[in-house]
Amino acid sequence: METTPVQTDQATSPLWQAPGWYNAALLSERIISCLCTEPSPVPDRSKLEQAQKKFQRWRDQAPFNTGAFFTQRLEMDGLTEEDLLTLLGEPLESLQARLSQPYPPEWLVELSSALLDPTPGEDIARLLAEAMPESEAVAFLLPFTSLMRPGIARLRAGIEKLAHGSLPFDQQRIMELLLPNFVQQIMPKISKTLVLELNIARLRGQLQGETPQERFHSYIQRLCQREHLIAFLQEYCVLARQFLVAMDRWVLCSQELVSRLCADWDEMCALFSPHSEPGQLVEIGGARAIPIVVDAASCC
Repeated sequence: METTPVQTDQATSPLWQAPGWYNAALLSERIISCLCTEPSPVPDRSKLEQAQKKFQRWRDQAPFNTGAFFTQRLEMDGLTEEDLLTLLGEPLESLQARLSQPYPPEWLVELSSALLDPTPGEDIARLLAEAMPESEAVAFLLPFTSLMRPGIARLRAGIEKLAHGSLPFDQQRIMELLLPNFVQQIMPKISKTLVLELNIARLRGQLQGETPQERFHSYIQRLCQREHLIAFLQEYCVLARQFLVAMDRWVLCSQELVSRLCADWDEMCALFSPHSEPGQLVEIGGARAIPIVVDAASCC
């Protein structure tokens, strides 16, 4: 994604300058920026204690809790245990100062641009409903339509470039066939967090309705409001970044699938349906990110 001046201005507004967003910085990013700047200040005692707890949690995970696996893993990034402890204890303000120069991180610029876009999300919500009419996941994703819009727009633009000659799919329906794959990937990441926050909102008396369904609808409506969504994503900034990463990967995989399908269609037809017209694509399924293509003739 190419960062524009307008997007950079959005990401440098006071809201996006909060150090908490930098909790989502990857370890590799922290290492690289350390190599290019002066050493970070020594953390105070409370920060150091928190860092030691994080350090121990990392070390207690299998397989790092046996043998020399932990040391070997650190050596892959050119780190020692002391280096890792220093990185984990670095104040967020110091980390922000290193990673926001000369510009804010690309993912934060992308996030701010998407959330500050005033375009309503009804079209994305409608697409979700059409793609998965009987899925409860649609309601969970309604607050995040603004994060989905840029990726969907990029994918649509990529598919339009292929729109010459005879296509093996209905160009108006292809997004409905591709979108469930993204939903399957992102739901495990967001569902537990939303259920937790829904229960917190219930305990705080922030929900309206007499039935569980009404209270759930009340929570989703509340989270759809921009100020509440931004506060949610700021608290769960790692989840916000993972959402963007999942969307980017889905776009790339979907573009590659559609491109290869178009390029190989004649050969596929000759191999699998040499005596009859196979029809257009009607389903894309499969485990994880491995697509299984089904055409109309296969359904007969």
